[in-house]
Amino acid sequence: MSKDVKETARFYLLDLIDSIAGKKSLLLERELSGILGQIITTNTLQEHGIPQVFWFDRNIPQELDQKVIYLCRPTYENAKLVSAHVRQHQQDMNQTENTVILLPGTNVLFETVLQEEGVFGELVIMEWSLHVVPLDEDLFSLELGPGVKEENLLKHSVSALVNFESYNGRFPRASGRGFNSAKLVEIWDKWYQEESINNARKDVYELSTSYDSVLIMDRSMDWVTPFLTQLTYFGLLDEILGIEQMNVKLPPNLVSRNENLSSGSHKKFSLSSSYSTITKDVKDVNFNCIGSHLGKIARKLSSDYEGRRQAKTVNQIRDFVSKLGSLQSEHTSLNIHTGLAELMMQHTKSNNFRKILQIQQSLVSGVDPSSQFPLLDQLIYMDVPVEEIFRILCLASIVSTGLKQRDIDYYRKEIVQTYGYKNILTFQCLIDAGLLRVRPSSNISLQRSFSYTTWLNNYPLIDEEVNEQHPLDISYTYSGYGPLSVHMSYDILQNRDNPEKLPRLKSLPGEYVDKWFKQQDRSFSRTFTRGTDKKRKILVFFLGGCTFTELSAFRLLAEKHGKFEFTFMTTGMITGGKVVQSFTPSIQTLIDE
Repeated sequence: MSKDVKETARFYLLDLIDSIAGKKSLLLERELSGILGQIITTNTLQEHGIPQVFWFDRNIPQELDQKVIYLCRPTYENAKLVSAHVRQHQQDMNQTENTVILLPGTNVLFETVLQEEGVFGELVIMEWSLHVVPLDEDLFSLELGPGVKEENLLKHSVSALVNFESYNGRFPRASGRGFNSAKLVEIWDKWYQEESINNARKDVYELSTSYDSVLIMDRSMDWVTPFLTQLTYFGLLDEILGIEQMNVKLPPNLVSRNENLSSGSHKKFSLSSSYSTITKDVKDVNFNCIGSHLGKIARKLSSDYEGRRQAKTVNQIRDFVSKLGSLQSEHTSLNIHTGLAELMMQHTKSNNFRKILQIQQSLVSGVDPSSQFPLLDQLIYMDVPVEEIFRILCLASIVSTGLKQRDIDYYRKEIVQTYGYKNILTFQCLIDAGLLRVRPSSNISLQRSFSYTTWLNNYPLIDEEVNEQHPLDISYTYSGYGPLSVHMSYDILQNRDNPEKLPRLKSLPGEYVDKWFKQQDRSFSRTFTRGTDKKRKILVFFLGGCTFTELSAFRLLAEKHGKFEFTFMTTGMITGGKVVQSFTPSIQTLIDE
């Protein structure tokens, strides 16, 4: 499936590029470099008339060809930037032919800005309908940020799911929890009904013979998990360095330590499992155990190298030489992972990191948030990144059904005085989004029935005796807290066919949805899902983004229970920091407005 997606995406992009005859220059949005790298090589671009790729920013390269292609997303900022480029070309009397290739497609906002800037008629707009990006062997992403509006989120999600079904057949069943989950299923089903009418066909796609169903996890049902600091290897790397399209930018000291990465063009390291077995082995490990895991890998690699001394015959020598390339590649990978682990350990040993974890773990255990405010004050005085302060405040608000008005006012003042006036807007945006809430003074009993405490009483979220070295429970991912989203999802998968369990699923907070897309095929699907010799293959779709740590938890479930095989699709990979940043207006946006 991953290979098919890449090949289709490559075909459509090259078709767009080839529609522009001759030599051309490509200006690429930086955030899309990882996506483009997953799909196509530099050599292939050169073969199709693009000798060089430039970054798309405010600076216009001097050596542009007459035909210019902009590859970017249809955002307000990019529309303003394209307009500035076109006007500059006109001012400089450059006879450029400008084409914009938008990923995954255009929208009203983008085109409206171009019209207001007076450049709409100077551009050719094309769409690269790349609905999902294959990030890893079991992971696909729409690469949408956490700040996407609900309407666009649902629209792109339906397109991605339909595209996925074009390769695998139609899902017989969709289950999930949350208002947006129900809305997505409704729009999705309506799309099929319209397609069937338009095509005068009974069915658009045949039922899938490989996938049992799709499980939709609405992010709004669990904001607790992303606001916690992830404690798996990949999760913590994303928190500290940031993972973009499965690439991590290496610090300069790690680049210099590896000769193979000494050139400036190789400062990114791929974390895709297909590039290294070491990456696959360590990505889900708790950060406290990463050192011992890398040690075991180092000893095994050393033992494999010793094979050269045991090789006596010509055949044995030939076998060793054939393995030498992969051994050297794994050795380089081990060096990089070791360096990243050392950087991670330095970060986790800091007092501020430990204080943040202490506050977070206390809050999810159900303690009164006000008891943690003295520690939070210390973090503010230590000038830790403001995103960390907002994460704690949002977490405290969510687990306690809002904060007191006086606490909201106090921390608004403290944050503005310490971090600047720009954060007033972030504060208000988080309040408007419902992530930072004022505790209501009335209807307390009603509010409590929909609180985090309800989930805490119904699911074993906290495990105080978690085994991080040999995990048996998903709580190892946060050293004591098991992701609520994964508990909810597993509950649905286990009990959706059990009428006695359905009242509990339906009575808990959030809308419950369980839709059979084809009632006439229900008997077939039930037989398929209950096969004794076959795992139930499930697509887990995260509507609103997911964390690397949640994926680790799902993989442990698949390993320990043996009933399910999971493939993941998400609207985007997120952290609590990225969520907060999506509510933080950029300086340039404020200037433009």
